[in-house]
Parts: sequence; C-alpha cells; structure tokens
Amino acid sequence: SEDVPFDNVGVVRYHVYRDIGPIVGTAGLVPLSREVKGDATSWIDFHPKRRGVTYHYAVTAVDGAGNEQAVSNSPAVTMPRR
Repeated sequence: SEDVPFDNVGVVRYHVYRDIGPIVGTAGLVPLSREVKGDATSWIDFHPKRRGVTYHYAVTAVDGAGNEQAVSNSPAVTMPRR
C-alpha cells in the first residue's frame, strides 16, 4: 500500500499487535512480536489466550531505518468458550 514505509532497504520486519478492542493506533501498545521477518507470509500467535475473549490484531511494516507504517485493519478472533 502507499503508506508502507520504504527506504533504500524496504520492509525488513513486521510488528504484530493484539488487544481486546479494535486497534486504530499503536500508542500505548507493546507489540506481541517485533521480529516477524519482512519476507514472512504467515505468523501464528502462540501467546496465551483466555476462553470466550475476542482478540483484535494489527500488523505494521517497518523499514530498514525503523520507520513504522500506520496500523493495518484490525481483524478479530474470538476464542471458543470450551
């Protein structure tokens, strides 16, 4: 997308965020993962989750200079109660 940061190296990694509400910005959030390689095509959240809770995720691209793009859309996953 046009808002993906690019320097002379391009995207080198992604930050993945998770929260219990929709994510519209990263202020005050700590990335669940900071080291998803720039050429990755998938990622799995192995961090603990609570049953019956809906988690929202966002991904940002980071270029070689450390510039981070705005958050992606915020898809949600609800953990089953059983």
